[in-house]
Amino acid sequence: MQVINPATEEISEIKETPLASIPKQLAQAEEAQRLWRALGAAERAAILLPLADSLTENKAVFARLIADDMGKPLASGMGEIRRTAGGIEYLCKMAPEWLAPEITDAGREAGYIEYAPLGVVGVIMPWNGPVWLSTVGLLSSLLSGNGVLYKPSENSLRTGIALAGEFQRLLGLPEGLLQLVVGGKSHGKAVVESDVAMVALVGSTAAGKDIMKACAAGLKRVSLELGGLDAAIVLKDVDVQSAAKKIVRINCTNSGQVCCSIKRVYVERQVYSEFLHEAVAEAQKIRVGNPLEDVDMGPLAGAFQLEKVEAAVADAVQKGARVLTGGGRLERKGFFYPPTIVTDVTNDMTLMHSEPFGPVLPVAPVDDWAEAVRLANSTRYGLTGSIWTKDMELARAIASQLDVGVVGFNDHGVPPLGAPWGGARESGIGRARYKGGLRDLCNVKFVRIPAI
Repeated sequence: MQVINPATEEISEIKETPLASIPKQLAQAEEAQRLWRALGAAERAAILLPLADSLTENKAVFARLIADDMGKPLASGMGEIRRTAGGIEYLCKMAPEWLAPEITDAGREAGYIEYAPLGVVGVIMPWNGPVWLSTVGLLSSLLSGNGVLYKPSENSLRTGIALAGEFQRLLGLPEGLLQLVVGGKSHGKAVVESDVAMVALVGSTAAGKDIMKACAAGLKRVSLELGGLDAAIVLKDVDVQSAAKKIVRINCTNSGQVCCSIKRVYVERQVYSEFLHEAVAEAQKIRVGNPLEDVDMGPLAGAFQLEKVEAAVADAVQKGARVLTGGGRLERKGFFYPPTIVTDVTNDMTLMHSEPFGPVLPVAPVDDWAEAVRLANSTRYGLTGSIWTKDMELARAIASQLDVGVVGFNDHGVPPLGAPWGGARESGIGRARYKGGLRDLCNVKFVRIPAI
C-alpha cells in the first residue's frame, strides 16, 4: 500500500499483511498467550520494562519516523518518546499491585478476586500519537496477560512496524504473542471480526460505533477512546494574556490533531475582546514548517485532514463567521494549515458540532459561566473540558456540571498516569491508564473459599 509524507508529499510503498493470514496470526497469538498468562504480573512487567530503555536509545530514529509518517516536528517526537518511556516504567511498576488477587468477604463466605487474562485483544491505534498511544494500548494488554493483534494506523505505518519490532525483540516475550497487522480499513475490520476476546480502539467516534456494532453479535468487550469537541470556559477574573497564550498553544499542539485539544472557547463578555486580541497575537507567533526543522507546528497528517479542516472553516465563513488570522492552506508543498482564530460563530456551523481535528479555534462570548456550561454541554461529545479562573471554589462548582471525562483548571488535556482517562457521551466507553483500565482487560473472577 502507499504511504505519503505529509510535508513533502513523497510516496512510498509498504507491503500489506494478507487478509487471509489474520486467522493464522490469531491462532499463533492464542498459543503464545497460554504461556504468557501462566506468568505473574510481576514477571510480565519485568520482561516488558526494558522497552523503556530500548525506545530511549532509539529516540532519534523514532522521532524521524513519526515526522515522516504524520508530520510531527522532531522536538515533539522526542518528547513523545520520553513520555512513552516514563509511561512504560510507571505501568510496569504498578501492574503487579493493580492486578494482584484481592481477599474479600462476600457475606457468609470469604474468597478472593482474581484478575485473569481474556485471551487475545485486537489493539487498533491511531496516527496522531503513534508511539505513545500504541505503546499504552499494547503494554496494558500484555501486562494483563493477553496476546495482541496490533493494527497501527495506515497513516503511521513505518512507526507502527518499528514499534512492533521493539516489542517482539524483548527477551522472554513468547514468540507470536504480539502479531502485527499492516493495512488499511479492511484490515482493521478483519481484526474486529476475528475471534479476538476484546477490541481496544483509539480513534474516531464513527469508527467506535462501527466496532460496537461488529462486536455486539459476539458480546465482545470493547474499550473505545474516541473523539472530542472540547470546550474551554474563560471567566472574567482570569489573567487574559496568560490564558489566551496557553489556550492557543494547546489548540495548536500536534497541528491541532489531538482528541483532547481545546476546540471551542467560551469567554465572558467583559474580557472577550481582550482575549481575541491576545489569541490572534499568539497564533501569529507559531512557526509552521518542515517538521525536520526548528518549528512549532508541522503539516496536517494528510490530504484527508487538510480537506476536512478547509471544509469546516469554509462552512463557518459561509454562515457568517469571521477569520481573524489564518484560514487557508499555506502555498507550499505538503499539507500545511496555519493557526486559525474564528469568531462570530453559531451552533449550526460544522466546527461547533463536529470535530475538525486541526489548528482551528472558534471563540464565542457568553454572558456568564452558566451559559458557557450549557454551550459546552451542547454537543454529542464529552472528552475533556477546562475552566480558566482564579476562583477555585467556583471552578469546582462548574466542573461538577460539565459532562466530560476529565476537567482541567487553568490547563487542559489528559490527567496524569494513574488517574482514569476516557470520555463521556460519544467520546468513548471505558477508562484507561489506571488500575481500572488494566482490570477492564481481564476477566474479573471471584473464587469462593467456603468456611471449614
